[in-house]
Amino acid sequence: MKSGQSSLFWQDRPTLVTGATGLLGSWLVPRLLDQGAEVVCLVRDWVPQSALIATGLLDRVKVARGEVQDQALLERVLGEYEVDTVFH
Repeated sequence: MKSGQSSLFWQDRPTLVTGATGLLGSWLVPRLLDQGAEVVCLVRDWVPQSALIATGLLDRVKVARGEVQDQALLERVLGEYEVDTVFH
């Protein structure tokens, strides 16, 4: 996939990232934002040392607080933000 095609694919795409403040999530979220995705982050633990929090990028995403085991929360988040892509 060429760079331009990639950007169009992610542009305005509602995307949920679980564990967004963890090691992998802190790398993934900025890339998705750079590509133009509408990122929703599921945050269980508030980790001030997380790169996502320390850099202020968490201010550029929608945040849902809770655990991935909470089915009602996930259903609400997926529906409310019309998420069509999930990274877990």
